[in-house]
Amino acid sequence: MTPQAAATVLVADALERGLPVNEGLSALNVSPRVVMAAKSGNVPEVLNGLSVDPVLQRVAAAWPRAFAPALRRFEALPNQATFTFHVMQTAGYVFFLALLQTLVGAMVMFKVHPLVEQMGADFGLPTMVHVATTISTLVLFAVIPFVAWLVSGATGWARLPGWGREMKRAKEAVVAAALLESNPPDDVRLAFYSKLQWLGDVTLSGVDLSLLAERTTAEAERALARYLAALRFVALGLLSLNAFGLLASVYVSLSRLAGVGS
Repeated sequence: MTPQAAATVLVADALERGLPVNEGLSALNVSPRVVMAAKSGNVPEVLNGLSVDPVLQRVAAAWPRAFAPALRRFEALPNQATFTFHVMQTAGYVFFLALLQTLVGAMVMFKVHPLVEQMGADFGLPTMVHVATTISTLVLFAVIPFVAWLVSGATGWARLPGWGREMKRAKEAVVAAALLESNPPDDVRLAFYSKLQWLGDVTLSGVDLSLLAERTTAEAERALARYLAALRFVALGLLSLNAFGLLASVYVSLSRLAGVGS
C-alpha cells in the first residue's frame, strides 16, 4: 500500500469514528500541505491533496461517516487504470503499425517516386499527381477525429456513451449504498442524491444500489470490449486505406513506364 493510500484509509477511519483526521498522518510520507490541512481540520483539502475520487469527496462532505464504507466499496470496483491500460495497449499496437507504414511510405515517396518521375521526364511524360498523396490526405483528415475518439475512450470521458459513463454510474451507486449504510438523515441523503449526475433514482434501496453497481460494472466491461473492437476495426481500416494508396501509386508509376517501353 502506498503512503497516499494508507493516509486515505487513516482519514476514513478517523471520520468514521469521529476522531481528528491528523492522527498518524505525520508518520506517513505524504505532502506537508496535506498534514497541515489535517491539523487544521480542513477535511476537503486533505482529501483533495490525497487525490481522492471526487464522488468520494462529495460523500465525505455530505456525511463524513459514510466515507469509510464508500471507500471500502470503491476498492471492489475495477480500477480505471486497468481500463485505460487496455485502451493504450491497443493504441500502442496501432501506433507501431502506423509508424512502420509511415517509414515505408516515406521511402516510397522520397526515394522511389522521384526516381520514377525522373525516368518519366526523360521520356517526355508529364508529372502525375500520385494516388498515394491523395489517399494519404484523406486518411490524414480521418485521423484527426480518430485521435480525439481514441483519447476520449482512453480517459473514459463520462459525457460520451461507453465504459466511462457506466463506471461513473457504478461509482455513484456504491457511494449512495454506503451513504444508506451509515444511516444519514433523510435531508442529507436527498441533498446528496440530488447532486449525483447519473444515478437517476433517489428511491433505490441499498440492495438495489448494490445490484445497480454490479450491473453497471459488467456493462462497463462490455462497453470496453466493444470500444476496443471498434478501435481495431477503424484503425486497421485507415492503415489499409493508406497502404492501398501507396501500392496503387507504385503500380500506376510502373505502368506508365511500361507503356513507354512498349
